[in-house]
Amino acid sequence: MNPWCDGRCSLIMVAHAFPSSTADHDQLMSLKIKPKCCFFKINQDILSRFIVKADLWICLKPLRHDTDVTVGLTRLQHMEDGDLGRVHLRSINMHVTASDVTQWHSIDAKKLLQEELEHLQPKWGLEIHALDPEGQDVVITDQTQAGDERLKPFLDLEFAELKKQVKRSLSLDCTEASGEMQCCRYMLVVDLNAIGFDWVIAPKTYQAYYCTGLCNQMSLQRYPHTQLVSRVNANGWGPCCSPTKMSAISMIYFTNSQNIMSRKISDMVVDRCGCS
Repeated sequence: MNPWCDGRCSLIMVAHAFPSSTADHDQLMSLKIKPKCCFFKINQDILSRFIVKADLWICLKPLRHDTDVTVGLTRLQHMEDGDLGRVHLRSINMHVTASDVTQWHSIDAKKLLQEELEHLQPKWGLEIHALDPEGQDVVITDQTQAGDERLKPFLDLEFAELKKQVKRSLSLDCTEASGEMQCCRYMLVVDLNAIGFDWVIAPKTYQAYYCTGLCNQMSLQRYPHTQLVSRVNANGWGPCCSPTKMSAISMIYFTNSQNIMSRKISDMVVDRCGCS
């Protein structure tokens, strides 16, 4: 996994739609047949951000035997005469195990997207094939093949916001080696697979952070309530180092019925620690 960009990375799910871009006649070849998927709606905001991770997820048909599959990726764009044109981008070989049900596989598409930035119009066309040794196409590219729109390919993108100058926070960020004794925020990478959350597609790991440290009079937050409680309860429990600001992460996961869902889960990342 790439660096977590100080917790400012997020996931977006890219929808499907038809493009309206033009293409270069010198590079494109006219298509006379209907392309096999897919036109992804690209949020133009990502073009000004750093792509941290990009996965192309494809769903394969049930397979009777273990086999090798060659995935072919081709850019689709409209030509000036109205026809579709294409440019071959990648061929990826993968080994697939036998299965009585459909199965999802991911392809690392980060480098591909970085190379395709100049072609990432609001709607980006990508033709997808997955051929077995007999030449049979085993990828599901539309709902007519499986009766379910949710089995179509999709892109899972993770990108970083450009850092902006902000006012310095009173909250401390520390490392184990710093030796800081006061209330502080420390890095904590959570591995979702390791704790049994294997139904989560993405992210597999994320930076959650945690709070720990001492809370003395010098480190108390400037809240009247905290100051008063510390005086009234002088002989009892004092203030504790705990999260004072939390944020959400976006998560893509399988439901109990094996459908794919995407939603924001609140209070998953500690943004700031304090004594309260």
